[in-house]
Amino acid sequence: MRCERHDLAIAPDGACVLCRRDSTLPGRGRWFSVVVAAIAAPFLLVAVAIAVGTFARRDRSKADPTPASAPSVSVPAPADDTLMPVQVQHGPAGPAPPPTAEKASSREGALTATNSVGRTGAFYLPSGYALQRLPMLVAIHGTGGDGRGMVRLFRAAAEQKVFIVVAPDSRIAPNGQASWEVPDHPGDTTEDHPHIRRCVDEVLAMPGVTVDRARVLVAGHSGGASTAPYEASVDGLYTAFAVLHGGVFVGGLGAWRPRGWFSTGTGDTLRPPQGVQEAAAQIKGAGSADVVYREFQGGHGVGPEEMRALLEWWLGA
Repeated sequence: MRCERHDLAIAPDGACVLCRRDSTLPGRGRWFSVVVAAIAAPFLLVAVAIAVGTFARRDRSKADPTPASAPSVSVPAPADDTLMPVQVQHGPAGPAPPPTAEKASSREGALTATNSVGRTGAFYLPSGYALQRLPMLVAIHGTGGDGRGMVRLFRAAAEQKVFIVVAPDSRIAPNGQASWEVPDHPGDTTEDHPHIRRCVDEVLAMPGVTVDRARVLVAGHSGGASTAPYEASVDGLYTAFAVLHGGVFVGGLGAWRPRGWFSTGTGDTLRPPQGVQEAAAQIKGAGSADVVYREFQGGHGVGPEEMRALLEWWLGA
């Protein structure tokens, strides 16, 4: 066979000498490129698919910030009994929620306010004292007594009627007995007055204590009874006073005249009814218009009926 272009004999490879020189290499280059492209195409498609998958996963992770390690639990679906997974975050615990207000326990103890002979006093806070505004009773003990004895006298009533008890201790008289000193001249005072007020202020400053200033009573028994009207007349804190089986020194009274209560026992030989009734009349004559006098069965102690009547008069029935 001969080459139509060059009229030369064709070699076994299908080209003459001149054709081989002009076109063999480019022809082979075109066929080689086709073959290489055919072989490489599948690998290129695989690479593209991998890249697309990687970008898709990255986009999903940005949209869902929940860490992959967070455990999941199943909870009932709202509409039926099927279960659906819920991601639970486990992190550091936050501050505990504040406790709900509960009824505070009662408190009882000794006071730290000290008088010149080292005596202090006692107090009682009823259950629930921290949740409300409460009346306050300042209880003055009799000769030879102390504040703890007055807390024992009023504790059950204070818990039932829900009021605060403050019971200061007196100083010691020259005869060795615990007793109070009351002025009997206008403008005079004694060491007992500031000590009583320090005891009251100590309780007023206790956490959770809020006093109903419209219902503050100072009540004295026996030898401490005359201290009650004196304190109520010189300290505007008190809205009432009570003289239990005792008397009054009207000469030392101050300017205040809150309402007053006088009571004793029909069989009281230490403070018989006639003497207590005369004391009530004396303080009325000194300008106290609202004064009550009552007698009860019994002796020198404060009995249940007298206690009930006193608290009804003070707090209301």
